[in-house]
Amino acid sequence: DAAVQAARQILVQLESTNRFSVRIGINTGNCIIADIGSRRAGRMDRTCIGDMVNVAQRLMTKAEPNTAVFSRYTYLALTDKPADISTLTPQQLKGKTFPVLSYQLHVHSLAKIASVQAIRLAPMALAS
Repeated sequence: DAAVQAARQILVQLESTNRFSVRIGINTGNCIIADIGSRRAGRMDRTCIGDMVNVAQRLMTKAEPNTAVFSRYTYLALTDKPADISTLTPQQLKGKTFPVLSYQLHVHSLAKIASVQAIRLAPMALAS
């Protein structure tokens, strides 16, 4: 839920600026997180590896600019399913035998929802 909510917030903020675009890929699963590098050389980086990370990156490359695409595993893990998503045609991803089912979060409907909510809140704020 947190990753999809973060993607929603990023996309809504970016839509209002029009300064640059992003593509967001989200997947849910297990990965390995480790420190890689040399302490002696003073060069240590934390990295995350695994199939889950690869699928998220490949979903990101399939996303249109200023959209978030997430996997079926992420969709199934959501406790609050957003109404503003659509199911995409299963996509063949590099390294995967079978096409991957994914979903897209709709940015434009998010902006409209935010505007409608702001309009609904404005009269209440003026009345109090």
